[in-house]
Amino acid sequence: MKNTFYFTFFAFTMLFAASCNDDASTGTEVLEQAKTDATIAYATFVYDSYQSAYDDATALKTAIEVFTANPTDATLQTAKDSW
Repeated sequence: MKNTFYFTFFAFTMLFAASCNDDASTGTEVLEQAKTDATIAYATFVYDSYQSAYDDATALKTAIEVFTANPTDATLQTAKDSW
């Protein structure tokens, strides 16, 4: 939810900044640049989300492997916390 807010804020900021341009660019050029910037921001957001999910899954896998190799209350709790 927090990342969605940041992405939305960034997209609106980029559109606002593009509309405040003082040079001789046409509206189409400004719109195309805003689209490009928004696409890059979205791709970065998606990549970061998937990377976080991958990192969490890797940590869970490691915790489960440690638990199955040495089943104690502590390793069980670590696996639960990773879940």
